Amino acid sequence: MNPRRSAARIPGIPGARGRVGSPGFPLVALALLALLALAGCGRSTSATTSTADEPTGHTYLSTGVTEAGTPHALAPGTRIRLEFTDDGRILADAGCSSMGGEASLGNGRVRIVGGLSGTDIGCDAARYAQDDWLTDFLSAEPSWRVSGHRLVLTADRPREHTRLVLLDREVADPARPLLGTRWDVTTLVDGDIASASARPTGAYLVFSEDEDEMIGSTGCNGMGGRVTHTGTRLSFEPVLSELKGCRGEPARVEHHVLGVLDGEVTYHIEGDRLTLDGPDGKGLVLTAHSAGR
Repeated sequence: MNPRRSAARIPGIPGARGRVGSPGFPLVALALLALLALAGCGRSTSATTSTADEPTGHTYLSTGVTEAGTPHALAPGTRIRLEFTDDGRILADAGCSSMGGEASLGNGRVRIVGGLSGTDIGCDAARYAQDDWLTDFLSAEPSWRVSGHRLVLTADRPREHTRLVLLDREVADPARPLLGTRWDVTTLVDGDIASASARPTGAYLVFSEDEDEMIGSTGCNGMGGRVTHTGTRLSFEPVLSELKGCRGEPARVEHHVLGVLDGEVTYHIEGDRLTLDGPDGKGLVLTAHSAGR
């Protein structure tokens, strides 16, 4: 509030008018204006003394990697993801296993406390090697620097002057809408075990924008059914599918997909990734479909 405007009339004090310092100006109003001015100053001081930017509370996606100034290519179709949680942990994903551990950011360096632990997930050789690369890099206590939405980490492992540049996920990869997006199944989750497919499974889901319906494929048979969307939960009525016989890997994928879409699941969307978690520990990870995938 601007004190000079308040001088004309003080809310809550009928008939109180006058200029600051005039004999007719109420002492109560003068005290009120002084308190408002102090409150305004307090807000201004707080805004100018904010702490320096740091990665805590943010998730970042890689935009480039160099080793001694030379570009380092990541495994095809992958991107390094780093999350710095509010409770002092780092969560990392290089395209294969998910890793995490306690981390300190003091003195401008990322220090992993007690090492990184990871999930057991089946991947191809290139993504396994990339997991090892990222583990080695983060274990070297890389320096960190935040500039706007960009985070830069630098270390001398695995190679001298390795530089990892990342961008805040909300800028680099905004969350896709649940409804109307084709979600391709990429990973089958069973408790602590996640099985990622190097090749497309053929299974996908599309949630209708106009009605509470889902259509898709198990990877072998077409399927569909009604679904209710409430907050972060999806409730599936019995899903109907075609009856074409499936064998081998397609049969395994179909059995898992239909098992997850049986009843209520929780869901979470981050960028182009949708995660469905069932109450029995079974789940699915799906990726928003893009041309050429």
